[in-house]
Amino acid sequence: MKKQTLIALFLAAALILSGCSLNTVDRTADGNQVILQVGDRKLTKSEAANQVYQAQQYYSMYQQYGLMNTVPDAHEILAEVITSETERFVLLNQAEKIDDVKLTEEEMAAVTETAQKNYDQMIDSVASTYITSGATGDALREEAVAYAESHKLSTLDELITAAKEDKLVEKITEYTHRDVTVTEEDLQARLDELAAANKTTYDENPAAYGTAVNNGTAVYYAPEGYRYVKHILIKFTDEDAAAVSAASAARSTAKTAADSAAAALDQAKSALDTAAEDADKTALQAAVDQAQAALDAANADLEAATAAYDSAVAAAAANIQAKADEVYALATKEGADFDALMAEYGKDPGMQRAPTMTNGYALCASSAFVPEFLEASLGLENAGDISGEVVTENGIHIIKYLGDIPAGPVALDTVREALTRTLTTEKENAAYTAALEAWTKEYVVKSYPERMGY
Repeated sequence: MKKQTLIALFLAAALILSGCSLNTVDRTADGNQVILQVGDRKLTKSEAANQVYQAQQYYSMYQQYGLMNTVPDAHEILAEVITSETERFVLLNQAEKIDDVKLTEEEMAAVTETAQKNYDQMIDSVASTYITSGATGDALREEAVAYAESHKLSTLDELITAAKEDKLVEKITEYTHRDVTVTEEDLQARLDELAAANKTTYDENPAAYGTAVNNGTAVYYAPEGYRYVKHILIKFTDEDAAAVSAASAARSTAKTAADSAAAALDQAKSALDTAAEDADKTALQAAVDQAQAALDAANADLEAATAAYDSAVAAAAANIQAKADEVYALATKEGADFDALMAEYGKDPGMQRAPTMTNGYALCASSAFVPEFLEASLGLENAGDISGEVVTENGIHIIKYLGDIPAGPVALDTVREALTRTLTTEKENAAYTAALEAWTKEYVVKSYPERMGY
């Protein structure tokens, strides 16, 4: 994490978001004590204290908004500051030695412009927050500048220096990447590694593959039996959907009760079958009879709940049948644009967002789709086939079979771009770390954290 002199952009954000008062660290006589030295570059006590203070403010703000549980103490933050400043000093020292990373006139002009904007934002923030004289225009700005100077806020020159150093760090970081390349062999080796890991996962749990694909997660291996389908969903009316949902919940409750009654009957039968010879078989048989009666009643309730559910679905489907017939006729017409019809008439959110809007749903026999939809999808024989009108608890579906997903590792070209980005980042990070370690050895690094008194 890069640390630097308090810049105006961060100050403005802190003032707006946290509402904190503008506190500054007093630059006392001992403020010039050296806390860190790398070559000729030094971090003074006052500079370190300022960075620790600012970090504490941001950590507290993160905690306030629930982004952190606890705020590190000053000693822990100081250790972070020393580590990050050591890294920054080494990079800046090296930047002075390498012609390729020196700033051009255009870059220096851009740096100065950025610093000026940050300074102006800081002065505007001070003017709107702390100047209460009623002054306006140039007079207001003069008072804000004087306030900033008296409170030892960053000067324009300091901000220019900070922005210049940031740009130099950026350029020398890029310089460490200059020899990074990703070869075809690198890509294939990584694909083989990822495909092997996916194979273990998806062969054991094929449904997990479909979940990953439909969520847009990168996959590198496909198990057997998968295909892509799209569908146009004609939804039930809101009133009918509520009735179907209530009937479905009642059916689920009845199913749970029936399962519980069946388990109780099994337990009663087991107690009877395993009873000792001298046990009261009459009482045990009575328990079995009672459990059987309870199961019969539960099954009757389940049958009634299922019939009520089927009736609710049928009534709901009847109310949208005319619309479904209209859309089905359009979808099965020669030359029909299924995607356009899906966009116009379909009401499944999954068919309205990436990646399923483009690719369709990946599904197999173990996928967690409603049974009627899954059975119809898998029952289509040839790519391009369109189902009849399929009624489910969600409405009426018109399903199109797009094609099979080839089993096995994916083709490299399908993931080349993503793998190239990943490997490039990994190699760049490794090259940066190696360069930083080598460069750091060229300097005597001295740190005196105890001088802070934390």
